[in-house]
Amino acid sequence: MKKLVIIWFLLLMTGNSMAQVDSLAKERKARTGLVLATTGGVYLGTMAILASYWYGPNSTSDFHFHNDNSQWQQVDKLGHFYSAFQIGRLSAAMFRWAHHDQKKAAFYGALTGFALLLPIEILDGYSDTYGASTGDLLANFLGAGFFLGQELLWKETRIKVKFSYSPSEFASKRPEVLGSGWSEQLVKDYNGQTYWLSFDSYLLTGKQHGWMKWINPAFGYGADGMIYAREPENEEITGYKSYRQFYFSLDPNIAHIKSKSKLINTLIFIADGIKIPSPTLEWSNGQLSFHPLFF
Repeated sequence: MKKLVIIWFLLLMTGNSMAQVDSLAKERKARTGLVLATTGGVYLGTMAILASYWYGPNSTSDFHFHNDNSQWQQVDKLGHFYSAFQIGRLSAAMFRWAHHDQKKAAFYGALTGFALLLPIEILDGYSDTYGASTGDLLANFLGAGFFLGQELLWKETRIKVKFSYSPSEFASKRPEVLGSGWSEQLVKDYNGQTYWLSFDSYLLTGKQHGWMKWINPAFGYGADGMIYAREPENEEITGYKSYRQFYFSLDPNIAHIKSKSKLINTLIFIADGIKIPSPTLEWSNGQLSFHPLFF
């Protein structure tokens, strides 16, 4: 009798476990489908906007490559690096929500970060104004790889890639290229863009010092004085000499803020890709300057 009870109990537990596994598999499938559908919808919408907003004024040609690695003091390449990193980070979070394990989610996210930017190079390749860029492709690959490498090494992101923007005086001097309004300039005016590496010292040091939880050292890069893409042309036509800018700042770490609200936690996760304005040191043109509040 005792053996029968034990066998019945084991069968019951096995049945419950199988039901739970089956339920989880169904939920994973449903959520993965939702992630793919949402990603695809957002992507198609973005590409449609980009096709008319960015490429619309440009006539098309046969597919061709264009070497633009010396342009815009490479700020545009950091834009590709940042975009691939952030798309990978956000996509991986969505795949984790869909019940994929951390490693698979990281691979899927990184692949998404690279794959979603690939058609932009195809559009560039058919544009008279641009042309497909091997430098852009490499930056896309490195950005997705930088996210994936951290996930494989640490199972979390400890060095974050962030973005900040402040309007520049140069956009109005060539609005057809650098943007005629704030929304266009945010994307097109490389003079106002800064890209950052923010180091989560609390995680990198093994959570040894509690105060490090809230402040990250951050190193930024930007450039100014760019009206034309190539420096010889820029200086000859406009008289401006472009220059690189290097920054050091303390970055408030909002990632460690936790809320009972899933919505708030999601908004914090998304906002963590933006550099919060804070006191900053700048090194450019051989001089060191201080900004009480730099964005």
